[in-house]
Amino acid sequence: MKIGNVRLRNGFFLAPMANVSTLPFRRLCKEYGAGLTTGEMVSCEAALRGSKRTEATVVRAREEKPFAIQVFGSAPKRIALAAEALEKKCEIIDLNFGCPVRHIIRRGGGCCIIEESSQECSRVTSREGSEMRS
Repeated sequence: MKIGNVRLRNGFFLAPMANVSTLPFRRLCKEYGAGLTTGEMVSCEAALRGSKRTEATVVRAREEKPFAIQVFGSAPKRIALAAEALEKKCEIIDLNFGCPVRHIIRRGGGCCIIEESSQECSRVTSREGSEMRS
C-alpha cells in the first residue's frame, strides 16, 4: 500500500487524536502493527510560531517510520507554510480540511475552510502533491 511515494507495510493507520496520539501511545501502536502513526493535530499558527508544545507533539520515535503530521488552520496559505516547515519531521503531511470539532470550526478551520475558500484549498492541496512530495 502506498500514499504518494510512501510505502506502507499495511493499512492500519493511527488517526491524529488530541491528547491521545502521544509518543508512548504511538510507540505501542507501532509495536502492535500500525503501518502508519500520526501525531496529534498541529495548529499551523503554533507550528509557524515554533511553539514548544507543538514541537513536542511532532517528536517521533526511531521506529515510527513512516510518520504523519496533521496540520489545521483557517488560512490555506498559512497551512501551506506550516506544512513546508514541518515536512522534514515526517514522511506525510495530512491537511485537515474536514474536522467537525466545535473549537476548530469556531476559528474557521477544519470543515469550515472548504466552504469558505475551496478554490484556495485546491491550490494548497495540489501544491502539496506536486512540489512538496516530488
